Amino acid sequence: VGTPVGCAAALAVLVCSLAAGRIRRRGAGLAAMAVAAAAVTGVTFAVAQDVLPRAASTALSDQLTGHRVELWR
Repeated sequence: VGTPVGCAAALAVLVCSLAAGRIRRRGAGLAAMAVAAAAVTGVTFAVAQDVLPRAASTALSDQLTGHRVELWR
């Protein structure tokens, strides 16, 4: 995927950690972030296992390199 995507991911982690520090009810905020991370992980494995509907799998796989999808399989 490349360096720009890695930089964007690092920035997202930084923003989430700063947001978690300012949230009044941290438990709910951290739970929401954990659910979002679990959803992304689930979709990643679903693409790798080819269990999504064909249209969704194609749309997501087009965003990734074939080599990366094969590594997950």
